[in-house]
Amino acid sequence: MVEQPERQTPVQSIEIAVLQMVVTWGVQRAMTSGYRTLTGREEPTARDAAVPLRRIVAWAAASAAAVAVSNVAVDRLVLRRDQHHGETASWPQPRRARDVSGPVAE
Repeated sequence: MVEQPERQTPVQSIEIAVLQMVVTWGVQRAMTSGYRTLTGREEPTARDAAVPLRRIVAWAAASAAAVAVSNVAVDRLVLRRDQHHGETASWPQPRRARDVSGPVAE
């Protein structure tokens, strides 16, 4: 029987969403920069009439795959880290107040 994973907590969902946005932005920037460096041209878009369709489709597939893989990696890393360290490992734990009871000066 296959073990079902535990559901994400709301905190994990927010953390994963924010990290995925940041990582997606970074991956897209890296892909664009790499394309410009390798080809000396801007990355192709669907609106480029002069660019062959195969180049546009190849670029779309490569960039989509890179973003998808990075999002899976973020998911796995956050969930694995929290499973290893406890669900709230990414958020600071509140400190307990020291016991300062004793004679109270009036």
